[in-house]
Amino acid sequence: MPWSLSQLSKYKQCPSAYDFRHNKKIADPAGPAAQRGTDIHAHLEHYIETGEWGYEVPAFTRERAENMRACGHKPEAKIALDKDWQVVEWNSPSAWVRGIIDTLQVSEPTAAMGEWKTGKVYPEDHERQRRLYLSLLLSAYPGVNQATIETIYVDHSKSGTRSMDRSELLGEQEYWREEAGPMLRDTFFSPRPGFYCNWCPFSKRKTGPCEF
Repeated sequence: MPWSLSQLSKYKQCPSAYDFRHNKKIADPAGPAAQRGTDIHAHLEHYIETGEWGYEVPAFTRERAENMRACGHKPEAKIALDKDWQVVEWNSPSAWVRGIIDTLQVSEPTAAMGEWKTGKVYPEDHERQRRLYLSLLLSAYPGVNQATIETIYVDHSKSGTRSMDRSELLGEQEYWREEAGPMLRDTFFSPRPGFYCNWCPFSKRKTGPCEF
């Protein structure tokens, strides 16, 4: 099964929660905040694709979206790569890692990506996403020598950016192989009890299947 950053983040948080969600396919109910994020993403995607606003967003986010559309960004770009970091079809059995980029504009030898975030800012998690998505982009587009990604925080009217040159790519690919390795090799998925258990939908205290 190909991995994604959300799966890797869940595994690092708790291997058992990852197992329940992604291997055993037990639903993780989405709360109101998650649904709001989904709705805002859908409206922003609609605007980037059509130029039509159907939902009120803060001025900073609207300005960034309008600039992206003017620069030729396209919404919901899917990238799937095999173990050798070569492009494959999204549902290919040889797919090893996958990612969906909110907006993408490629103009070789450069490329730009955009990601929308609602709710809290998680600097470490979001920096990891920027880092992985830059690795995916440079692997998928050999004619791109430099790529940039901007994370737009809808509720905070600010953004974070990161760039990557092709000279960094081999080191980044090796980094992600090592990062994903423990998750892909794990067969026990032992629980990792901690503060997260207080709101984990799989926890015993939430009447879930976990022993903690």
